[in-house]
Amino acid sequence: DGAGRVKQFFQITIPLIWTNIRTTLTFFIISTINMAFLFVKAMTSGGPNGASEVALSYMYGQKDAGLYGYSMAIGVVISLFSFILSALVNKVTKRTPHAIPSAYVDKGLDATVSDDRYDFVFKNTTGADIYLEAGLYKDNNNYWHTYFTIYGRPDPNGYSYKLESQVAETIPYETEYRIYKEGTYVTYGQEPYVYRKGADGYKVDVYKVTYQNGTPVERVLAYTDTYKPTTQICYQGDYTAINSID
Repeated sequence: DGAGRVKQFFQITIPLIWTNIRTTLTFFIISTINMAFLFVKAMTSGGPNGASEVALSYMYGQKDAGLYGYSMAIGVVISLFSFILSALVNKVTKRTPHAIPSAYVDKGLDATVSDDRYDFVFKNTTGADIYLEAGLYKDNNNYWHTYFTIYGRPDPNGYSYKLESQVAETIPYETEYRIYKEGTYVTYGQEPYVYRKGADGYKVDVYKVTYQNGTPVERVLAYTDTYKPTTQICYQGDYTAINSID
């Protein structure tokens, strides 16, 4: 589509291996704590006079000194520290669906999903060659869509598959009122000014529906997506200023 090497790397390659990057970062944090101990133990044993001591080597030193309870307590703290760092990395690097439902696709069928599954998985089980065609087209509302067409021998049993979404729960948005003193949006005594409109959130179940000769024969829950509601922000005038004037 005209993307250069740099754009391909950041917008195609990186997203495709993002799950592996998250896993590597988690193991890197854990291994860094362990490897630091191994280097210190092999080279300096914490010396001279504890100058190169790290948490794990200090723990082992307390164990060698007979302070087993203190040593175990240090081990528990190190484990908790590693867990918190790993959880933080997973939180920061987690992919999420669109912040609000898209206008050009049904809820739950966004290109970006909140779990670690692949967006598209194709497996040829027909025993014959198939031909894949992919492209883009623009609809009447000027939204771009990607399409995939598979050419090959039709399924002998007439099976076909389709993803169908269903809103399981609507999460109403909240309204936050802020006192605005500048007078740009509101003045004293005016009605609240809606600075940002709120939007309901949704919990959407997506089902994989199996059709045989056009008739649905199986409906299985594939995944669930959650869209967080957008808080509505309203500005109000500074009514305390009116009282001070009076």
